[in-house]
Amino acid sequence: MRKQIERTLVFGAAAWLVLPAPAGSEEVFLADPVVVSATRTPIEAAKTGSSITVITQQDLNDNPQNTVAEAIENVPGVAVAPRGPLGSSTEVSVRGFDQSDILVRFDGIELADPGELRVQADLGQILLGDVNRIEVLRGAQSALYGGEAIGGVIDITSGVGRGTGRTLKLFGEGGSYNTAVGGATVGLGELDWDVSASVQGARSAGFSAADEETGATERDGYENITLSAVGSADVTEFVTLGGALRYVDRETQIDRISGGIPVDADGRTAESELYAARGFTRVGLFEGQFMNEFSAQFLSSTREFKEATDSKFEGDRLKLEYLGSWDVTEGIDFVLGGDWTNEDVKTSDGVDEDSQIAGGFLQMVFEPTSYLTFTGAGRYDRHSEFGGEPTWRGTAAVQPMDGTVVRGAVATGFRAPSNRELFSPDDPIFGPVGNPDLEPERSFTWEIGVDQDFFGGRARASATYFQSRTEDLIAFRFGEGFVQIAGDTERRGVELGLQAKPFDNVDVNVAYTYLNAEEPDGDQLEFAPRHDVTTRVVWRPIERVTLTGTATYLGEVRDSGEDLSPFFVLNAVAAYEVVEDISLYVRVDNILDENYQRVDGFGTSDLAAYAGFRAQF
Repeated sequence: MRKQIERTLVFGAAAWLVLPAPAGSEEVFLADPVVVSATRTPIEAAKTGSSITVITQQDLNDNPQNTVAEAIENVPGVAVAPRGPLGSSTEVSVRGFDQSDILVRFDGIELADPGELRVQADLGQILLGDVNRIEVLRGAQSALYGGEAIGGVIDITSGVGRGTGRTLKLFGEGGSYNTAVGGATVGLGELDWDVSASVQGARSAGFSAADEETGATERDGYENITLSAVGSADVTEFVTLGGALRYVDRETQIDRISGGIPVDADGRTAESELYAARGFTRVGLFEGQFMNEFSAQFLSSTREFKEATDSKFEGDRLKLEYLGSWDVTEGIDFVLGGDWTNEDVKTSDGVDEDSQIAGGFLQMVFEPTSYLTFTGAGRYDRHSEFGGEPTWRGTAAVQPMDGTVVRGAVATGFRAPSNRELFSPDDPIFGPVGNPDLEPERSFTWEIGVDQDFFGGRARASATYFQSRTEDLIAFRFGEGFVQIAGDTERRGVELGLQAKPFDNVDVNVAYTYLNAEEPDGDQLEFAPRHDVTTRVVWRPIERVTLTGTATYLGEVRDSGEDLSPFFVLNAVAAYEVVEDISLYVRVDNILDENYQRVDGFGTSDLAAYAGFRAQF
């Protein structure tokens, strides 16, 4: 294992060691982005006190992928585990918290599916064609977002910017496993309004979801059609109307579990449709010092499993929300909000339940000087099944000198069990499922970190220690169903990162996460790799040519009571800009043709190659 980690780190450090930074350079190359997810109002990332990673449009262009899960795979603390080829159900964990603990928003729409066993968004099903930016916020955020943000927030945005004029974006890709992905976005951005619409699709013959080692040979294909639109308009100087729409129609061929092992299931498919919409009105008072946003959103999902006995799952969510931002005086801002959510689920096995939760929060952002920022937030939620639940959050960010940030955060969180976790009947294959005696999970998390710039902003090193304690973790056990694990589940670890620009045409990003995630009895949590190392090098050797290499190592991963073998995967992309804003690329995945598993018994891609293009007019 040590050799594989060293190989990954050396791959990233090579550019830094061989290509030293120019002496005396004072220009800042690694500027801090402005983020929204960390405080629910625009703020510089360095002032949030939280651990946050921003994936920009340039990042997506340098390393073209097909799904959001693939795009965030190399974020520190994030582990991605697909159950097979493109379109398969994908597990995503953040610092050991699984998907049901992660709030996912797309243009403000919450994408968690109320029809799932655990209300969550499947990031392996969200195509990237209309995505402009992704913010990944780690740590408990229940005080700002409510119960589904106990482990973090993934905030995705699309659309064209104001003042960009007419825009047409086209992309396409084809290659191994008879894969074809493509789409188009058309938009118009004027000074006081913007609108864009996208259509994208994916189709692949795939490979067997069940690993070939089990004797599986049947390919599991995938089809996805996604339509989306987003826009806003200034009605007056201080009144804006806007909204977003999203529709997804997909079909995935899946394998089944027999005796705890995935095996071929010829003709077994999962078909699903999702409709989602959000509308908002933003009103500025006192010449814009007090901004108020009123919004409503709706999501409806239907999933059907086609097999010997068909099954159907329907989930709906209606959410009403208010969000206010008050610039009280220089250095003091208040953010306040309230929301009400109704979720219901109907299934072919007899579940017909709904639940409501209402909450409100208040946050103060206090910046006494330009180098010192504090935030404090408190929230109270009331659940129709479980009553009231208070949560709170505090952060601090100190910049003692130029290029240095010391930050820390402490927070509490909770997650109420879903309707299907509570009320699902026994399954003929898995046995017991639902458990009406479940109670909410509750957590306490804290972190402290430092970011340090070097060589006039050409390099930035970061280190973060994090720790969380979850009481009464809800877990699924074969033969028992959903159970409450008495005691404290501990997650602790370290995230180390290095961003460097040794030359103007070279970017290096190295990240290492050590995670120790254990249940009260000492057993390691599933889908929580002990060691996660990622290195990415982007090199532009000549004008119009970009070469990107990504190396990933995962070690000490446990799933289904089994210890998975460590693995090292190397991917590469070569892109050529034919003319301005029109590029061709070739992507090669798993260059070393590594045979590995991310989920016990499920297969992963062999050596595979794809060719594609991106164009903007």
